[in-house]
Amino acid sequence: KAKAMRVEAQAKVDEKDYPAAESLIQRAIDSITTIPSVSLNLTPAVFYPAGDGVNDSLALSNRVFSRNPVATWKLVLYQAVEKNETNEHVAIRTLSGKGNPPALLGWDGIMDDQKTKVPSAAAFAAELTVIDDKAGVGRSARVPFGTDIFVNKTERGLMIDISSIQFDFDKAELKEKYKPVVQQLYEYLSRYPDYMIA
Repeated sequence: KAKAMRVEAQAKVDEKDYPAAESLIQRAIDSITTIPSVSLNLTPAVFYPAGDGVNDSLALSNRVFSRNPVATWKLVLYQAVEKNETNEHVAIRTLSGKGNPPALLGWDGIMDDQKTKVPSAAAFAAELTVIDDKAGVGRSARVPFGTDIFVNKTERGLMIDISSIQFDFDKAELKEKYKPVVQQLYEYLSRYPDYMIA
């Protein structure tokens, strides 16, 4: 009988807590459904900021859906840097503002120091974050892109700028991530059959 009374008392206490529990659950649902939704698209997937008018800038278009007004936005551009056989993303350029982000943003390949241009034949990624006026944070997927090999015509011929091509330690075999760079180089050189490599 005493056990039955304890169970009944516990049930009454639990019933008293229902409104608080329902309120907590509703707040959790509201926070999930009011987190801003953010998507980001980039064109071209490989750009060439060489100043020749062809794919000189990266176009970043976005879509933001938020039930609450957007307070701030931040676009971060990362470079993939190899450390200890893994790639780390290092922030190289940050753009930000108040309110909704512009539907289309452009980037000319200049880093945060406003002087340095991104290296050629390198891997990058972009991510857009928005925060609404209720502190809800929405973040796009980190979208990959790359830079092409930079080729400049000089009085002595073509100058090809490649940031790095690396081989496995103590082997004459290219690291896997650099094989596409060598393929790009081959495609460029095949356009100029009359040139000699010196």
